[in-house]
Amino acid sequence: MKWLLPLLLFLLPTNSKADVPPTLAERCVQHYAAHYRVPPELIAALIDVESRWNPRALSNKGAMGLMQLMPATARRYGAMQPFDVEQNIAAGTRYVTTLMWEFRG
Repeated sequence: MKWLLPLLLFLLPTNSKADVPPTLAERCVQHYAAHYRVPPELIAALIDVESRWNPRALSNKGAMGLMQLMPATARRYGAMQPFDVEQNIAAGTRYVTTLMWEFRG
């Protein structure tokens, strides 16, 4: 009986990261990071810190979505539906890029 568990674990298919298709959010991060020429790791790290990848995140101050955009910032950078994953990442990445240019040394 002790040999049954290792045998089952060996026979069960395993999913590696390469087998799992990227989520919409991950595809959007890759796309908009490339479009705005910023490291996708930076955008992913911001999302991780701001919302923990929850597209419905809402702060007590009113920041919304994955990148925690305030309503005026969301509108200014084109996210008319700030809880929409693609609009939020597109606007947030554009905003971050604008800040990077504004405060570059």
